Amino acid sequence: MVTSLLLMEHWHAWIGAPAMMADAMLDRMLQQAHRPVLEGESLRTSERPSGALPSP
Repeated sequence: MVTSLLLMEHWHAWIGAPAMMADAMLDRMLQQAHRPVLEGESLRTSERPSGALPSP
């Protein structure tokens, strides 16, 4: 499992390997990947009392 906050279009630069090596790595990782995209307001920025947990 690989998780990242980095957008996929920035992965080549982040990997820092020659383009052919980065392409090979990403091809293998993304061939059968599931990419959930989270949308909506962040619970981190919602206003709630300090230390309070978000409601389920």
